[in-house]
Order: sequence, then structure tokens, then C-alpha cells
Amino acid sequence: MAETKEQALERLKNDYLALEAPRLPVRKRYKTNDVTVEKLHELLGENPRGMLVFRDELMGMLVSWEKAGHEGDRPFFMEGWEGSGSYTSDRVRRGTIDTPNLCISILGGIQPGKLMAYLNQAADPLQNDGLMQRYQLLVYPDEPVWKMVDEAPNYEARNRAFQVMEELAGMNFTAYGAAQDEEGDRPYFNFSDEAQELFYQWYEDLHINKIPNAHPLMAEHLAKYRSLMPSLALIFHLIELADNPFESGPVSAEATTLAIKWCEYLESHALRIYGLVEDTPMAAARALGDKLKDGALKDGFTLRDIYNNNWSLLNTKERAKNACDVLVKKYWLREKIEGKSRARYLINPKIYHMEK
Repeated sequence: MAETKEQALERLKNDYLALEAPRLPVRKRYKTNDVTVEKLHELLGENPRGMLVFRDELMGMLVSWEKAGHEGDRPFFMEGWEGSGSYTSDRVRRGTIDTPNLCISILGGIQPGKLMAYLNQAADPLQNDGLMQRYQLLVYPDEPVWKMVDEAPNYEARNRAFQVMEELAGMNFTAYGAAQDEEGDRPYFNFSDEAQELFYQWYEDLHINKIPNAHPLMAEHLAKYRSLMPSLALIFHLIELADNPFESGPVSAEATTLAIKWCEYLESHALRIYGLVEDTPMAAARALGDKLKDGALKDGFTLRDIYNNNWSLLNTKERAKNACDVLVKKYWLREKIEGKSRARYLINPKIYHMEK
């Protein structure tokens, strides 16, 4: 029996009512520059592998956290440091936003003078909330010697790096050897047997030799290395897998060794940065010791040879003298007086065989 006009209209009406609202396309995002916490929460809900907040001048973002009405910004970013928690917000207008994986990275630069306020805050036990200690990849390099560079970019290296990042962005971790518990939805990698032994040795040294002997502020920073080193080892391992797609397996000893070396490098920079607020003869001595091991000064150097380089913590005659006095007591240096009280410093050759 043919369908009447009224029946056809009724059927079309019911079909229309049964239609689901179209889903808006989700734009894949990896970074943002200027974002509110509310919008960042929304972006993280759509991009569960995390977001990078890149600010050329970090001071602008840090200052914005102190403004009225933004009291929740700082805690939100601090919660995003670990990268393994979830977050749910409920607002009348925005509704409910679920972020299954609250993972935030921050990249940017800041002038040492402007950083001092936050270092002083971290040095005050009543104001120290652990924010500065979470910036674990802090580096404070010396100004490089200017050199004219006029050469074509290495396009082969650039394309290789891009391919690695593209592979990582969509990587199926279980296909590369990650384990996954039945009750969990987050895959994970284990250390290989050799890498596990390297971790134990490094972990023991961290707790026996480094943290107990560090300045309290630096000790708090080093305590975060318990997660930093394995995280770096995993990152280096994943990069190696992405660059060699036919490989798989647990975190390698090579990646773990590289992570340990990175921690040593970052520790030297952290000592220098926290030295801005600590600024003691011992901090200056550590900085000078690193310069000596790097061969930056020749045997028989003078104080002027130190402070003329304008190195951090060593950029005045007084700081250079204090640092040398400490290293003389530690038998790293021997002071030799020449002429009218002119001092030269002889370097103990044994320091070149010491670990950094």
C-alpha cells in the first residue's frame, strides 16, 4: 500500500528527531602561547597526550597568575606537572569538562633579575609551594663567544627530527613493547635488566651523596630528579624507537645512561641558578670548580682571569677570591704569591680525573 503524504511527512519528522547532533571536528593541538586555564583545560580534554605552553617571556605568564580572579591558575599548572592525573571542572556556563590526562609542559625564557623574586619566594619556607623546583630543565648558560655562521641548514637532520616527532604523536606504545594492565588504560615501559641496575646505582648516589649534602633549596630540587631521570630515559628510548620503527622493547641501558648524564648537566645549571639567591662562597666555588674541570682556565690563572669572563657567581673580584679560597682549602688549588701581593693559582691536576 502506497504511503500517504501525511505518513511520509510523519516519517520524515521522526527521522529528523532521531538524528544526533553532529560532532564538531577536533583540531589536533600540540602547543599554545597565550591561554586561560579554562581554555587550556578544554584543550587538554581534546588532546589527552598533553600540551606545551610556549612563552618567549615566562614572566608575563607568572605575573598573570598573581592577578585577582586567577588564584586557581598556579595550582592548576602545578597539578599538570606530574602528567598522570585527571581533572574535572564543573561550571554553570561551560558545563562539565573532563580531562583524563592532565599533562602540561612549559617552555620559555626569563631574565635572571626577574627570576630572583621567585627564587626568594622558594627560599622562604612559608611561601615555598614547590613551583620553582618543578622547572627541572632549567638552564643558565654563559653567553657564547660571538661567531659568524653563514651556512645552509641541515635539512636532512630537520626532516629526520620531524619524522620522529610525527611518529611519536601517533605512536601505539603497546606495539613497541609497552605493557598495559587489564584494569588500566595507560601503557607503560619497564627498564631493561641492565638499565634497572644503572637506575639503582644512580638512585643510591642521589640519596646518599647528593641530597643530604645539598643546600635545602637545592635538595628539594634534586628530590624531583627521582622522576626526572626515568622520564628522560623513557623520552630518549621512545625517540630511538620512533627513529628505528623495527625496534621495540624495554627502556634501554643506552637511554638510561644518557638520562643520567643529562641529570648531571642539569644539576650543574640548577646549582648556578639557585646560587643567585644562595650566593655563598660555596656556590661560587662549585661554579669555579666546573670551569676548572672544563679547562676554561689555565694553570697559573689570576683573579682577573676569572671575573673578566663575567661568569655567573664569579663576576666580581670578591666572589672570585671567595671561590678560590674555598678551593684552596679543598686542595683543588694552590695559591702562589708573586711580586707585590699578586696571586696566581696553580691547579691540582687530579681534579681532571674526578667525575663531574
